[in-house]
Order: sequence, then structure tokens, then C-alpha cells
Amino acid sequence: MSLELLCRRNLLRRFKYLTLLGLMGILLVGCRDFSFTSFMRGEPLATVGDKKLYAEDVQTLFAGMTPEDSLKLLSSYVDSWVKQQLKIQQAELAFPDDQERITRMVDDYRNSLLIYEYEKQYIDQRLDTAVSAGEIQAYYETHPDEFRLTVPLIKGVVVRFPVGFRQEGQMRIMALSGRADRLQDLVDVAMKNNLPFREFTDWVELGEMTAFLPRQSEAESARMLASAPFYEVTQGDNRHFIVMTDVLQAGSLIPLSRAQSTIRTLIVARRKQELVRQMEDDLLNNALLRKEVRIEVDSIIAPPEAQPIEEILKIIPNNQEPTE
Repeated sequence: MSLELLCRRNLLRRFKYLTLLGLMGILLVGCRDFSFTSFMRGEPLATVGDKKLYAEDVQTLFAGMTPEDSLKLLSSYVDSWVKQQLKIQQAELAFPDDQERITRMVDDYRNSLLIYEYEKQYIDQRLDTAVSAGEIQAYYETHPDEFRLTVPLIKGVVVRFPVGFRQEGQMRIMALSGRADRLQDLVDVAMKNNLPFREFTDWVELGEMTAFLPRQSEAESARMLASAPFYEVTQGDNRHFIVMTDVLQAGSLIPLSRAQSTIRTLIVARRKQELVRQMEDDLLNNALLRKEVRIEVDSIIAPPEAQPIEEILKIIPNNQEPTE
């Protein structure tokens, strides 16, 4: 079956309401390069009420596509357009008294979108996103209440080994020593004997460390923290040594190393806000200088003492004397 015949059958099935002239025009153009050049002012592809969809409305969809793919996309697009128009018509019938409100909502959305795009362009052209270490440190020190822990943070080591392991006694001494070199000895023993272990050299939340242990209740996790710097858990044939080299309780100041990314984001966000504020002020001041804006609110809300007594009496019911 030739490509031209396939195109013809697809179009006839989807668009029986097209005139023969319009059908042949879109068929011939579509099967060559789908440019719609000769069909730009012809019959509509679809009609719903007083809404019409023309070839010129969809021609940009088919750039670089094969005729087969173009026809498939055209069929799908027209079906979708028709259904959308039918839903719009039905919605207008369902809410005849809400048209003004919906129009206002559409206008508000359009205005918000325009403002968003303009502010984005304005900011992108002017924003300095470089934040120095000094700026981060200064913000951290001047806004301590913004950086409080909601959960504990821990550094340390967890080692798992079989109950009765021949070097358990030595490992316990290493774990209880409180010395960094002896803690490294503990890690070395684990490595040499292929014992599962985890080192937490950076601050981690309590849950990340306890994930390496048998399931614990909140009460058990609290006991572990209270027992710092050493805690052990035995379950079945396995025993865990937990060495907590550093602990920060909930409510403590978040370490700067964990807050840096957040602070950088906050500083850049403040710069964006300042750019928008400055842009708004410049727009207003320039418009006032060009006399494109008049603000009358000051005269409306002038204080009573600035108004003649005769004017004040006019707004008092029954011309009663004002009370002191």
C-alpha cells in the first residue's frame, strides 16, 4: 500500500467533514513536507460552535517530522482540541453567572504570569550569586535562632561482630578509651577481620546511625544517646559497639558545615528580594517624575485637624455636636 493511499485513508476516517478540495490540499502537502503552504486559507480542520481550527494554527507542530508521524500527530491534536472546546462550552453553560469572576481570575493569572516573567528576567540579568565564606559566617553568627536542631546529630563508629569474638575484649578497651588513635585501632581490627562497620566522620542524624543497628524504639535510642560516648547492643548471635565521638542534642546550634548550603540559599534569596524592591521603587519614582502616576490617597485620609470644622460637621449625623 502506497504512502499516499495510507495518508488518504487516515484523513478520510478522521475528517469526513472536510471538503474534497480541502482534503486533497492537506493530503498532498502533508505527504510531501507538511508545510501547509497551500492550505493556509482553506477549510478548517475542525469546527466546534463558532470556534475553528485551521492548518496555520498547527503548522509549527510538524517541523522535521515524517509524513506518517505528522498525520498521527495531527489526528491526535485535532481530537484533543475538539474535546477541549466542548468542555469549555459545557463549562460556560454550567456557570453562566460566574463569567465575570472567571474573567477576573484569568486576568489576575495573566498579570501574575507577566510580572513573574519580567521579575525573573530582571533578576537573571542583575543577580550576583557568588556568596563568600565571610558572608556565610556573618549570617550564621547574627541569626543563631534560625539554625537550631530539631533532632540530635552524631559522629562516631559502629562495629558489628559475633558474640564470643576472640578480640572482643581488646575492642572494648579501644572503644572505651576516648582516644582518636585507639578508635582507629578499632576500625583497623574490623577491617582486618572483615567485620561490618560504619564510620560517621561527618555529622549525621541519629536515625542514620541507628539504621545500622537492630531495630530500636525511641526509648532505646534515647538510652543510647544518654549513654554516650559508648553503647552496646546484642541481638541473637551479633553484638554492636557504638562509639559516639560527638553528640549535639536537639535544640543545639546546627554546625556551620551543615548550614552553609541553606545560608547561601537564604542570602541569594534576600538579594533577589532587594532587586525586586529596588526595581519597584525605580518604576514608581520614574513614573512620578514623568507624571504618569497620581496618588490621591493622602488627600482622602488627611487627619481631621487638617480639615475645616464646617466639613467635619457635615458628616456628623443630625448635625450633632462632636463629642470630646
